[in-house]
Amino acid sequence: MLKLPFQMEFVVNLTHRCNMTCNMCTQYGSTFKNNTLNEMTFEEWDTFFDSIKSVSPKPQVTLMGGEPLLHKDFDKILMSATEKKLKVHIVTNGYLLRDHLDVITKSKASLSISIDGLGETHDKIRNTKGSFERSIECLKLIQKINKPKRLIRTCINYVMLPENIHEILDFAEYMWQFEPAFIGFQHLQFSSDKLDAQNNKEWVKCLKQKYTTTLKPKVTYEFNECYVEELYSKIEQLRKKYGPTKVYDFPCHHQ
Repeated sequence: MLKLPFQMEFVVNLTHRCNMTCNMCTQYGSTFKNNTLNEMTFEEWDTFFDSIKSVSPKPQVTLMGGEPLLHKDFDKILMSATEKKLKVHIVTNGYLLRDHLDVITKSKASLSISIDGLGETHDKIRNTKGSFERSIECLKLIQKINKPKRLIRTCINYVMLPENIHEILDFAEYMWQFEPAFIGFQHLQFSSDKLDAQNNKEWVKCLKQKYTTTLKPKVTYEFNECYVEELYSKIEQLRKKYGPTKVYDFPCHHQ
């Protein structure tokens, strides 16, 4: 057994594919939509989990994508990790979640559901009509599963954008009725042609192949001082009302 002074976390992409085309996402286009050739099989993931199960303390495995629930063997992969006593966290857009809640409950995995606004705001950012209602439906089902005892620890992740900055406070108030563990407010990922080139250089150096996409979001955003001031103001109001254990922004703009 390998003993470490800290808990390791393995963040793994089960698939690059996704069922949405979110405005702020860097994973878009045919490279991500159709690429199943490089997806690891259940047997390969099972072997990987075997290779880390003896580490102490037990590692956490975060299952991401793309949309991880699109992997044809998602349920088997999740249970493989669970049976090896690994702590599992799942990051999902929630659209396919209701079909997997039984196995997630059995696995005792935790969830992070990405929701970027109320109603139509979320649907427009995600370019998927009805996606907000699908997520809310799942939050209601999870709420029922968690009574009288919490079986699925769920958090909500919100990417802050010019399209949704105006409803951050209303969003937080609305979501608390579903009793999430916390709500994370995430700043937009920034990139540039220069950073893209540097990333590709490192990719070739480490993996001996070119990076086939970009780090830049699907939509180009422009910001001014008014937007930044409003953003900071909303964050401070959230912290004051809910405290640091219930809501947080990351990367944090100050300590």
